[in-house]
Amino acid sequence: MKSGMSSLVKRLWPLAAFTVAVCLLVAFIHSQHAITQESTPEQQRRQSYGSALRAARKLQSAEFYTRALDALEKVLDEYADIADPSVRLEAAELSMKVTPPRPDRALEHVEKYLAVCPEDGDIRKAFELRGDALFEKKAYRDAVDAYKKSVEGVRTTKDNARVMGRIGRCCRYLGEDTEAEHYLDEEIEHSVDYRAPYEARFILAEIYADIFERLGIADYAEQGIRHLRCIFNDKVNTDLRYAARVRTGDLYLALRKYQQAEEAYLAALEVVPDPDEMRRWLEGGDETSARDDLLRLHVFGRPRTFVVRDGKIVARPPTRMQAVLQHHHERGRLLDEIEDL
Repeated sequence: MKSGMSSLVKRLWPLAAFTVAVCLLVAFIHSQHAITQESTPEQQRRQSYGSALRAARKLQSAEFYTRALDALEKVLDEYADIADPSVRLEAAELSMKVTPPRPDRALEHVEKYLAVCPEDGDIRKAFELRGDALFEKKAYRDAVDAYKKSVEGVRTTKDNARVMGRIGRCCRYLGEDTEAEHYLDEEIEHSVDYRAPYEARFILAEIYADIFERLGIADYAEQGIRHLRCIFNDKVNTDLRYAARVRTGDLYLALRKYQQAEEAYLAALEVVPDPDEMRRWLEGGDETSARDDLLRLHVFGRPRTFVVRDGKIVARPPTRMQAVLQHHHERGRLLDEIEDL
């Protein structure tokens, strides 16, 4: 008898357990529904705010920056009284990521953040974003002031190396080359972004080239060449590699090192092997990736000679460049003869 009862219990136990689980689930659903029904309008509004904010951040994570910015600004407009102040900084940062950037909107968000910034707020980030927006507007003096507030009282580290580099670029545009050199050196030493040191080295090379042209001291040209040679790297984007090789040729030419100059110029032609890319380089239009005026000045202002062979644009030894080199070589030899006398 006992064994029969035991067998029956074993058979019915799973069914009983399932029935209890279902009852508990139904009770939980009813309790949650009751809580929702009892939540205040304020709680419901906060829930809506959280949902809208999460949706905007998902768009940002997917790199839909324009849609994310529009969604984030809508959140700030509709829930201004309960939105976390840090969301303003998110909106400012997004304003600089969209194409084209919206520096005025970024500045507006930063100013609103600073007006209500809590004691533990990210003041340094706010001033960095203000600097980025002013830099985009070409207000370089104001940008320097904002960037310096961002790094005020702290040593240069990998976390603020980018800001140091931006200060250096502003100083370069303002003609303050000594200051620019200092800040660009700081960026090169501490940056974790492999691209930044290459760009900083190019600007430093330009600074040394300018000093060489003013003072005629060859050591400055050599310093510029050393920085440029660090950019001869496949990791670097095409426009910067091309500009670095061309500028290296210019400096060697100014130093009367004609063979090195020709080698640098010819090496520059090999940087852009794709025919379609070559056409864009030749045309020098807006389709190219070289958007920076500093690069454009040197990339598109140099003589290049190409031929069409078997339907493809290919590089050949640039006869115009060779003529320039020959001219400088003969002139240099004549100057050497005069100096000998």
